[in-house]
Amino acid sequence: MRTTSGGWQVVDEEACILVHPYRFEGEATANCFVARMADGQLLVISPGCHMPEDAIRELGRYGRVGALLANNGMHWKGLSQWKARFPHARAFASADAAHRIRKQTSNAPRFEPLGALMPLLGDTMIVTEMPASRIGETWTVVRRRQGAVWFASDLLTNMPRLAGPLPIRWLFRLTGSGPGFRVFNLALMMTAHDRKRMLSQLLAGLTRFPPAVIVPSHGDVLHGPGVMDNARALIIKALR
Repeated sequence: MRTTSGGWQVVDEEACILVHPYRFEGEATANCFVARMADGQLLVISPGCHMPEDAIRELGRYGRVGALLANNGMHWKGLSQWKARFPHARAFASADAAHRIRKQTSNAPRFEPLGALMPLLGDTMIVTEMPASRIGETWTVVRRRQGAVWFASDLLTNMPRLAGPLPIRWLFRLTGSGPGFRVFNLALMMTAHDRKRMLSQLLAGLTRFPPAVIVPSHGDVLHGPGVMDNARALIIKALR
C-alpha cells in the first residue's frame, strides 16, 4: 500500500479503496473507509471528524462523493462536516444506527435506509447489517480477484499500542480487545444483543468472502498472507 500526499492509504487503486485515520476523542483514532460504487461515485464509510481539508479535497482525484454511510450508531461525529462539504451526497444508516445517532445529535442528516443504498453498490460491494446489534452494526466487503477487502467496523480491532487513560487501557486488556489484532470484545459487550450470533455471522461472512485485507474501525490495516486464517482463528476462539 502507498500513502497519498493527503494521508490516504491506497488499498486498491483500481477499485478506489482508500483508508484515512482520524482522531475523535483525545488520542483515540478511527478509520474512514472509501470505495467506488457502481456509478463511479464514492461511498464514504465512517466519515471522519476533524479531517484535514487537503485529505477531503484529494478525494476529487478519485471521483465524486455520492454517499455517506454511518457504519453503526457510534460513528457519527464527522457526518455534519462531510454533509456540509458534500451537500449532494446521500446519507445512509441502518434503522438502529439512525435512531441512536438522532438521539446523540441534533445535526444528524436525513438518513435513507440501507435498502436504498444496495442498488448503488453494484456486484462487487456488499453492506451487511447485523441484527443482533443494539447500534445497527454493519460490515462492508469489496470483492476483488485477489481477495476481498473488508471494513470490519467495530467487530475486530488492530491497535498495536493502547492509548488513552489507564482505566480504558486496562479494560482493553481485561477483555482481550488489544493490543494487536483482536475481536473487539469490549465494544461487543456494550453493543451486542447476542454476541455469539454476531460473531457467528461474521465468521460465515469471512468464509463466504475470504479477506486479503481487513480494515477495522480502530487500528492498523491488516494485509498479506494469513489474514483469513488469523481472523478465523480469533473468532473461533472467541466463540468457545
